[in-house]
Amino acid sequence: GDVDFRILTYLEQQQQLKKTNRAWLDRCVDVILVFLTDEDVRLRQVAASTFA
Repeated sequence: GDVDFRILTYLEQQQQLKKTNRAWLDRCVDVILVFLTDEDVRLRQVAASTFA
C-alpha cells in the first residue's frame, strides 16, 4: 500500500510542477513580447536572441 501512495503523491507533485512551469513560461513569453515591440533596438535584440 505504501508504494501506491508514494506514486500518487509523486504524480500529483509532477502535475503541480507542470502547472507552475506553464504559468512561468507564459509570463516569460509575455515579457519577451513586450520587449520585442519596444522602441529600444537593444531590448529587441535581447528579446529576439532569447526567443531564438
